[in-house]
Amino acid sequence: MTDQPIEHIERGKPPWREETKTECGRLVSEFAVVLTREQAKKKIAGQGRQRAAMSTCMTCWETAGRHGEWADDPCGVIDREAQSNRWRRGEMSTLETELRALAVLYVAHSDEYDEIVAGLAASVDLSAARIAKNAARRYGQRA
Repeated sequence: MTDQPIEHIERGKPPWREETKTECGRLVSEFAVVLTREQAKKKIAGQGRQRAAMSTCMTCWETAGRHGEWADDPCGVIDREAQSNRWRRGEMSTLETELRALAVLYVAHSDEYDEIVAGLAASVDLSAARIAKNAARRYGQRA
């Protein structure tokens, strides 16, 4: 066995949150080595799943496969936060505070918010467009 510390994996979080946790739910600052998801993927690719698992926190290892990051799954990140806070009775959770703050910001800047939402809705999802184009080509239709 080596003296290498167990490596943890960083948890996906909302972009407005500064506090960073690991997949096992502890603060990143508590550990000597915390990998981003990209670093964890490279570790697995370089060492293989079995060897990489030997030096990685097993809770982080298992939960990283079930949960995404903000960039690919914002609803999943918020859902995970909501589920972890739902049992706190009588105290306002960090997520509740953040959602209330977002509501206040919306009221103060609703025009800007509406413009951003409209712009995001109008933007083209390139991967969906590519899939549709390939499907149309496959079936002899014009895209």
